[in-house]
Amino acid sequence: MRSQRKRADNMNKVYMIGTGGTISAEEKLYKNKPIWYAGTYPVDYLVAIPELEEIAEIETNNLLQMASTDMNPTHWVKMAEAIFEKINDFHGVVITHGTDTMHYTGAALSFMLQNLSKPVILTGSQTAATVIGSDAKRNIIDSVKAASDTDVAEVCIVFNGKILRANRTKKYYESGFNAFESVDMPIGFIEPNIKLTGQYTKKRQKTPVLDTKIDDRVLLLKAYPGMDPSVLRSVASHGYHGLVIEAYGAGNLPRDKNKFFPEIAKLVKKGITVAITTQCIIGSPWPSRYESGQEAAKAGAISCQDMLSETALVKLMWALGHTKNMKKIKEIMRTNYANEISTSKWTPQTGN
Repeated sequence: MRSQRKRADNMNKVYMIGTGGTISAEEKLYKNKPIWYAGTYPVDYLVAIPELEEIAEIETNNLLQMASTDMNPTHWVKMAEAIFEKINDFHGVVITHGTDTMHYTGAALSFMLQNLSKPVILTGSQTAATVIGSDAKRNIIDSVKAASDTDVAEVCIVFNGKILRANRTKKYYESGFNAFESVDMPIGFIEPNIKLTGQYTKKRQKTPVLDTKIDDRVLLLKAYPGMDPSVLRSVASHGYHGLVIEAYGAGNLPRDKNKFFPEIAKLVKKGITVAITTQCIIGSPWPSRYESGQEAAKAGAISCQDMLSETALVKLMWALGHTKNMKKIKEIMRTNYANEISTSKWTPQTGN
């Protein structure tokens, strides 16, 4: 379904892409009990929220209708291609998306859309748009404002009055309207006027580049006390090309009985990339800080600097989509493409 309305010739144009999620959920009976089916109800936001006509000239495209739990890298590619096809014709793009995997999609789009010169905004809601008191209306209006009226040139998540860098953002709350938080200062606030903090890439005269090469054979593994490191052997046997280990603190892993490093070295020898992140929301794996970090580096593991684990996973998929050469992969993982790395906290002399 596509629709288009126009109020005035001098309004900025915004392209809205629907992909499903709770924001377009439909209530149905299951065993005589009402439950919500995410992404099944294609919402015409121009009809549901007539105020949008006062903000921007909008064209809509219900690209997908699905729960975000069913999203996979093929859907990221489809979204990136749809955005790239239209981005030169619009001031900004808004994507409505389920909240469960929105930050994964945001991270993927931040790598797939290089030289971004306009805002690409993801948003959704914690309750269906048809529910009285839903947060859907506010989030959509705020997102259209951000896409239409700002000079932000990044992939962002707009939620509960905040503009957040997508690849530095996590879903913190399962049900509250304040679902997403960034590990950095927000890019801006909408109260209801937009107040930008200056912590963002500004609109620039660049030609966008679509780069959707991706290898989804990457595993994210969380370390925990007592974990048997022999589980790492299954990474190779299941055909994975990369592994992201969410380690403790400053990238620490066990050095005694449950020693990870020999298994990491075996994987690297087989040509499988191993990358290290931290379980901490804020912080970096520092190979030089503790002996275990040094051992991981010696075994061939790559430090993901202060990238979020979800972002590191997506970036490693993207890196492996371009090359299987370990040296080049390491260079890609250490390069800051879309502000996914907080460069002020990272120095090559102490990092790996």
